[in-house]
Amino acid sequence: SSIEGTNQYDKLGITNILLILLFQGIIGFALHYSIWYEAIKRLNLSKATTLVSVYPTFSILLAWLILKEIPNFYQLAGFGIIMVGIFGLSGIKSEHREKNVIKHSAG
Repeated sequence: SSIEGTNQYDKLGITNILLILLFQGIIGFALHYSIWYEAIKRLNLSKATTLVSVYPTFSILLAWLILKEIPNFYQLAGFGIIMVGIFGLSGIKSEHREKNVIKHSAG
């Protein structure tokens, strides 16, 4: 015997599912890169990279809070590695970027 269940996507059909995925992909892509490029313009590269690196940590946190998913060992280990990297990057200064900012603001 087979176990069959219904979910919210069963009623949509493949065309609607593909349209939803396409829309989410385009919006997510556009939002991600627009924030990234704006961050690079306003911050040094190490701080802009920190903004993008935080994304997986929010995924784990939101999955735990909203979906009640318990993170496994590998997810927590990855979270720890990401956090160490973020704190490491936040202390690094982009000398080239800061020299350019000083040069342009003085002129």
